[in-house]
Amino acid sequence: MIDHHSLFLLLSALGSVVGPVPLFAVVRLNPFVSILVASIALVLATGMPLQTVVHSSGSGLDGTLEHIAVVVALSAMLSKTMAESGGADRIARTLSNHGQPARALFRHAHLR
Repeated sequence: MIDHHSLFLLLSALGSVVGPVPLFAVVRLNPFVSILVASIALVLATGMPLQTVVHSSGSGLDGTLEHIAVVVALSAMLSKTMAESGGADRIARTLSNHGQPARALFRHAHLR
């Protein structure tokens, strides 16, 4: 049988997953802010000390943004290389020649 504390933690985690949806769908709050509010509410509801909340959220955001920055930088270099070499045009032409006729207008709009 599940004890009351474990059930509370499980329902709190479920609320933090479902909670941001009305915040950005109904209240029109930014999705990032909605998730941040839900996560802070979760850690405060579960009894995590405020100093630990600030430290753990800061280190978590740092790690995530660090990985995102690497991906963005590498994709920018790759797209610049493909644009200068003509590879992007070749890929676009190949996709438009081998695609479905119903979507040809959509593909040709991206070639311009």
